[in-house]
Amino acid sequence: METKMLRWTAGVTRMDLIRNDAIRQKFSVAPIADKVREARLRWYGHVLRGKEDNVRKIGLELEMSGERPRERPKQRPRKVASRHQKSGLRYEAGQSLKKKKKFMGIEQKQQRRKNYLRCSAESSDNRGKLPTYINLIGPFQEELKYPVSMQAIM
Repeated sequence: METKMLRWTAGVTRMDLIRNDAIRQKFSVAPIADKVREARLRWYGHVLRGKEDNVRKIGLELEMSGERPRERPKQRPRKVASRHQKSGLRYEAGQSLKKKKKFMGIEQKQQRRKNYLRCSAESSDNRGKLPTYINLIGPFQEELKYPVSMQAIM
């Protein structure tokens, strides 16, 4: 939250000479800079867990050739992430592996979902109308009492 809003909620003005850190601690609100760092490190972790041919990962590891311009150098994502890690927030490779194992279960569920089949009922009274779709797994097809055409979901 913005410090001005926190001060208003606490009934404190700038004239009271109470530091913003004390007010944030009273409401247990983290500084915005820390939240931005966390979000950047979270994004960095997503990129690290991604596939090697992912555009974000290729862009992260891209090395530019030639000289840099004379003005202030642009910030590279890897340097920003390493600076955030040095500042106290951590996103280590081991943490990435833990999250990858956690998400493996989700990937397996997605694979099972791909095995579901979309069935459109083609009975004589439904001709000319929009087909009704029934989601079911292949082996249960025999239990239907009317002809069904199967199309795999992609």
